[in-house]
Amino acid sequence: MGWPCKTAAYGTTLRMIGILSGPLSVYPFPETPYDASSLRLQCMSAWARETDSRWANMRSDEELMSEVAEGDLTAFEQLVRRHQGSAWNAAFRLVGDLHAAEDISQEAFLRILRAAHRYRPMATFRTYLYRIVTRLCRDYRRKASPSLCQNPDVQAGQTPSPEACVAAREEHRAVQEALASLPDRQREAIVLRYYERLSYEEIAQVTGASRKAVERLLARGRAALTEILRELLGR
Repeated sequence: MGWPCKTAAYGTTLRMIGILSGPLSVYPFPETPYDASSLRLQCMSAWARETDSRWANMRSDEELMSEVAEGDLTAFEQLVRRHQGSAWNAAFRLVGDLHAAEDISQEAFLRILRAAHRYRPMATFRTYLYRIVTRLCRDYRRKASPSLCQNPDVQAGQTPSPEACVAAREEHRAVQEALASLPDRQREAIVLRYYERLSYEEIAQVTGASRKAVERLLARGRAALTEILRELLGR
């Protein structure tokens, strides 16, 4: 099940930088209790989990960006493969729509490529990437309402019972609905801290807020989420 996910994601990367043209090949998946959207989500979640460990011992992001600035598309490909899963996950949590999250993550990398010659490592590349993703998500939310019915947390290889599926989907919908109901700044702080594991300082750099403001946003966001989830889940 793993190789179609990796191949599709790799093909998307190559198409993005102009190495591959035309439609991607469609690989047959085994029968599964999940629908096509869930299978796609399995691929993206598995890809996101793999990238951090796979590229941990490679050249630093900042070194790669220096090479990208000199026109090295191979270095750009490595950056995309290293971070595309995390960018997609963050975008999904912020906008609640599978396909929009994919569009946003790809647009973020395209903007990074276009502006590579202006890149200065004043912050980590990860912070730089999340700042772009967050801004694109803000733009998207101004134009569209998020979808709350898709679940990015399906674990590859799992075959849960129908009852477990129903319960998991109910909880996921509740969490997505609760996140969507938060003010934008609170939602961004919650997603970046608890889903993307950014430090307070990194969140401050991404959002343009002070550390104290980030602490307040997180405290208010946690409190609001608790109350909303109690109402939605009846707990």
